[in-house]
Amino acid sequence: MTFNRHTDDFSFDVRYGDLSFLSDTDKRSLGKTDLLRINVSGARKAYEKHQDTSESKGVKAHFQLDDNSLLVLDRVEFVFERKETEAERTNATKDEDESTLSKLGSKISSFFSSSGASSSENDTNNTTNSTEETVPTNTTETTNDEQTAKPVDEKGKKYYINER
Repeated sequence: MTFNRHTDDFSFDVRYGDLSFLSDTDKRSLGKTDLLRINVSGARKAYEKHQDTSESKGVKAHFQLDDNSLLVLDRVEFVFERKETEAERTNATKDEDESTLSKLGSKISSFFSSSGASSSENDTNNTTNSTEETVPTNTTETTNDEQTAKPVDEKGKKYYINER
């Protein structure tokens, strides 16, 4: 479950969904419909620490069913995506331009190579024409989205987002 807009500490409840299909007897036998109340703290602190260098992708709560088919909160994490800095954008553009220029230069030099020259010309000039073909490499930096996950410690019934 992802909470995209939460940057402060918050709490949420987990309960059974639509029970309208159950009879009154079934509802009574089910008992309490509220399963969990989760209090998340430390979100504000984590957000303030990373807000300048990263973009918030939200707080994610991970649940599992245990061996007895009971719903258990596994972990809560605050996910951030690293922002690309101006210097990184400039370097990526510069590398892209250099790659384009090297491709253009390679193509132009291929126009002047003598691949179609007759063998008699080669014999009379006694020179060896060798065309060195350079394959331009893509030097554009691709940055993988770095995500920072914050683990959760259980202390009583509160869950804290810890910093690494």
